[in-house]
Amino acid sequence: MPPFLLNMPDQLKVRVNELAKQDEVSTTQWILLALAEKVGERRSSRARADGVHSKKKGSTTTVKGNEFSFEKNSKGGLWVESSTGSRWDVPAGQFAFAKAIIEEHGRLEMGGSRDQPKKGSLGAKLLSQFKVNNASYIVPILRDEKFCSVELASDGRTFWVTKNP
Repeated sequence: MPPFLLNMPDQLKVRVNELAKQDEVSTTQWILLALAEKVGERRSSRARADGVHSKKKGSTTTVKGNEFSFEKNSKGGLWVESSTGSRWDVPAGQFAFAKAIIEEHGRLEMGGSRDQPKKGSLGAKLLSQFKVNNASYIVPILRDEKFCSVELASDGRTFWVTKNP
């Protein structure tokens, strides 16, 4: 058990453990993500009150132009649905983590490959923390909210994510 949990009141420990289970991350990861979300809210003038996204429901396109729709779920994350009808959950913690990483780096590769994103990319960082890479869906939502911009590199394959001022 991390040392900072030892001094935490029992009722708070129980609540943090519940929230970590909902987001499918460890207690330590949840606390670190919550801190990252708070720091991001203070540093970013464009941060959303819930740290995830402002729309309850919407649709957009991936950086490669594939349409998808999304809807807030009861856990604060999203249900994402592709144009082919596939549907999956993107936990709220992934949005907070992605925003914190973009904020920290300012500019980095998106790394949209689900299985093997390029080392050091946003996708690789999401994959290492959450065992799943949803960068291809998180980044377009953050782009549409003007949190970041996306540009295609001259190689025609690499997408760069840049934090907006």
